[in-house]
Amino acid sequence: MFDAIESNDDIACVDLLYDPVFPVMDLWHHGVRDLSNVLLNHYLGQTGDVDGMATMPIFFGCRAGVRAMVLGFAASAAESETAHLERIKAARGYLAAARALTEPESARLVAVGGLSGSGKSTFAYRLVPHLGRMPGAVVLRSDMIRKELMDVAPGMRLGPDGYSPEISTRGLRDDRPTGIGGARKRL
Repeated sequence: MFDAIESNDDIACVDLLYDPVFPVMDLWHHGVRDLSNVLLNHYLGQTGDVDGMATMPIFFGCRAGVRAMVLGFAASAAESETAHLERIKAARGYLAAARALTEPESARLVAVGGLSGSGKSTFAYRLVPHLGRMPGAVVLRSDMIRKELMDVAPGMRLGPDGYSPEISTRGLRDDRPTGIGGARKRL
């Protein structure tokens, strides 16, 4: 809920990506980058909201600003000088993160290839938290793209027809799937 606006139908419209950004940002800020990125990739896999990725730096900056403000209020109510200084330092850390998150960064593409079952996805999920700034990279998997093209649920196995030349070439020219479970949008 956001400042009781949920009870006002005229203004109760909030981007759904704004909520998962908070735990993703906090996990990253506290040094748990792997879990932060897993949460983001899982969210995208469930929602397919890849279009929202363009807004994430702004959302991260806003959420970091909220954390800094709350820590500033907590610092003024601190029971000791030590607690006051720790909260001020933490608030400044969030403000520095907010500033850094809104700076432009070059895009990258990293492709991982290999035989089926060779550990490509495992490697990719270990790598992506370390690519770029928060929240790391998004993993696109060819098996998920094939499943989307075949309307097969992410947890189900593809039959041999899922690997046909027609599906392989359709994946290259079809602008619907992205390989993020259930997504029907392009990056």
